[in-house]
Amino acid sequence: MMHRVLSILFAGVLICSAAVVRAQDIIEAEITAVTGTSIYLDVGESSGVVRDSVVRLTTGEISGQYAVVVDLAPNSCRAELQLESPIPEVGDPVTVEVLVKIVEPLEEDTKPKQPAVPDHPPWQRAVDTTDADAPLLAPAVRRRPEERPTKFHGRIFNQIRYTRDSGGNRDNDYTFFRLGARFEVSNPFQNGGRLLFRGNLDHRGSDISSASESDTEGRIERLSYAVGGLAHSPYRAEFGRFYSVFVPEIGLIDGAEAALLTRGNWRIGAGAGLYPAPFVDRDLGDDYGVHFFADYRPDRGGAMSGTLAYQQTWHKGAPDQNLLIGRFNAKPTKELSVYGLALVNLYTDSDTVKGSGVELTQGNINVRYRPDRSKGGSIGYSRTRYAELKRRDLDLLPDTILRDGQVDRITVSAWVRATDDIRLTARANRWSDQSDDGYGGQLGVEWYEIWRDTASARASVFFTNGTFSDGVGARFRVGDRFRGVDVDLRYDIFSYTSQGQIANNETRTRHTVQSDVSWDAGPWNYSIDVSYTFGDSESTYGIRSLIEYRF
Repeated sequence: MMHRVLSILFAGVLICSAAVVRAQDIIEAEITAVTGTSIYLDVGESSGVVRDSVVRLTTGEISGQYAVVVDLAPNSCRAELQLESPIPEVGDPVTVEVLVKIVEPLEEDTKPKQPAVPDHPPWQRAVDTTDADAPLLAPAVRRRPEERPTKFHGRIFNQIRYTRDSGGNRDNDYTFFRLGARFEVSNPFQNGGRLLFRGNLDHRGSDISSASESDTEGRIERLSYAVGGLAHSPYRAEFGRFYSVFVPEIGLIDGAEAALLTRGNWRIGAGAGLYPAPFVDRDLGDDYGVHFFADYRPDRGGAMSGTLAYQQTWHKGAPDQNLLIGRFNAKPTKELSVYGLALVNLYTDSDTVKGSGVELTQGNINVRYRPDRSKGGSIGYSRTRYAELKRRDLDLLPDTILRDGQVDRITVSAWVRATDDIRLTARANRWSDQSDDGYGGQLGVEWYEIWRDTASARASVFFTNGTFSDGVGARFRVGDRFRGVDVDLRYDIFSYTSQGQIANNETRTRHTVQSDVSWDAGPWNYSIDVSYTFGDSESTYGIRSLIEYRF
């Protein structure tokens, strides 16, 4: 085992990998909340994030997943996952790719340049000469909603995935098809509002041991209309199916929410509605509730923002969850930022497992230090317990886990640009639960502009000590852009020892080879990736395609 570990580590140091990185700024971030297909990050406008930035998930098993930033706040943002894959967890690291416009140098012209006179469209409004004291430059007047145009934009996409598993004695086939759409209509009724829709039509199929199954499911993820909430607006209201922009932790709502926006940058409001079941079919179920909140959010960032909220739910008419939510984003200095979140459940005598009392169900705190654009680091701590609910979230969870289950995790990460083209990263974590503990870590290097400015590579070595397996591995990627086509190649190797299973203390090695090709053609985006996983009792290959139209 030791010689295999050393060989993998040695290979990880010598070989570089990676992802295609266009001209862009890379912002390190962490996931602070997950609700459905939305993830919330601890960075926002003050860190340089802009709308439509691409968020890459860097956790090993879901490193192919990405999200797109759709909502922004000064110190946080919301991004929507684009592909069908495992959902990330709170605390997972991500990188936000903010595209930087490249200005091509102009060829020097030796001819003397004449000052150009810019063309100016004809004046739309005549100058009033009756008032001799009127200023020539009058202040700008904001156009009323009925004077603004209606704007329509969004994306339609099609995702197809096929997987063939023939390892060991298996002979399994899996298929997945998704047709999805997301669009936003600004000012549709000439009152300054916004109509938002997102929906999917999914088909899943499997052929396992001569048994075939298939299922087709259509669901609406978002369908809401919001009005207000813009600069100088005294209120904001939203109704339909939506995630609260003030308290996303309460999840998807079929109802309404309203808030008053004060001049002191406070948002005071409330909401009510049904809560769809957190499953694929999004059934309305038997749960409903109300929530109240006070949100402080300075218009231009500021040193502190935060939210306090309370939620009361009912299940089939019986009181269920009493939840307090507290969240803050602090920036004591330009280099230092602190994020914190607490979900506190208030239990009563009707809660048979927990009993009467107060319990911290989820607590996160993250401190990030970035003295300049070339280096930074963070340290985070999280605690998670399982809430006792009457709704169907955790039907099969044993009472012992519900009562005593607890996961604590501490994570430390750092990165530095050794040169303009080389970036080094490090990450380590330690966790413990009610019955075990473990640790893990990763060292990585990213190399930009290897043989030309569009080529880049990333390599990393990682190790993990868990409940069911211990292992060490390496990941390598290299990519380039050829005439508008992005090509990405990846190789992963993982050597692990199983524990507490049938094949106890058996060491195995898994290899994964993957290639990805993507390109744009006007508003169309195409992506195809092919992968093959092989090793001890493993032989799986898959192909995935994505076609997207943006408008």
